[in-house]
Amino acid sequence: LLAYDTETSPIQGREIPQLALATVCGNTGSCYLIHPEDLAQFICMHRRAYFCVHNAVFDFWVTAQHLQGKPEVANDWWDIAGDSRLCCTMLLDALIRLARIDAEPIGRNLGVVAREYCGLSLDKDDPFRLRYGELVGVPVDRWHEMDPGFWQYACKDPVATLLVMQRQAQIAATLMEGYQDQLLPKALRRFGPLTACLQVPGAIALDYISRCGICIDVEAAHKLHAAISELVRQHMAELERLGGSELFRRYGPRSRHAGQLQLSK
Repeated sequence: LLAYDTETSPIQGREIPQLALATVCGNTGSCYLIHPEDLAQFICMHRRAYFCVHNAVFDFWVTAQHLQGKPEVANDWWDIAGDSRLCCTMLLDALIRLARIDAEPIGRNLGVVAREYCGLSLDKDDPFRLRYGELVGVPVDRWHEMDPGFWQYACKDPVATLLVMQRQAQIAATLMEGYQDQLLPKALRRFGPLTACLQVPGAIALDYISRCGICIDVEAAHKLHAAISELVRQHMAELERLGGSELFRRYGPRSRHAGQLQLSK
């Protein structure tokens, strides 16, 4: 399991910011700072690994944008997300709180989550947090000239993310204990704890739509509407043919109204 994080240039509106550096912490204790020029090699070498991040949507798109010039590695990154190997501690936090206290599923920052799950204190007001644009374009052989504050801040988040993920996995396992006989085969592998890994691709897609919009094929929509309406008509006719039943006499009129579909432009 690899805890992964990205630092970027300042965020401008809905634009995906430019990658300044990536950091990773493994569950065997290794922790690395990754220069943008080396990220593709890193992803390629770990394309079969499991990743955990805090705010997966942000880190996914920053990484995907950076890998655009290397389609094969970009495909590996997309596969990681699509194959339920990218888990998000922010989404899992929302799912745990939903399961525990029926709380509204909102995204909480890593500082809050790390303190609550692990008792860790992260300074999200650290001024270096907003200065990573200064690293964009700086070659790796000049990194030693940069202020150590950049590296000190960047290293903390993946360590905290890994510890939070491990604690959340324990909590999720406890919450699911009483429902093991109701789970689909290999559900944990396919969907992650409390469906956390299933939520990630959906969140990525919704974020893309929120930034870029969505195009609706109106002609295809009308064809689909006509096909569904015809299917409803056929089922209604079949119900009317069976109209001698007590069930149809009781619910038939309401069903007729329910079968009238509307499609607005």
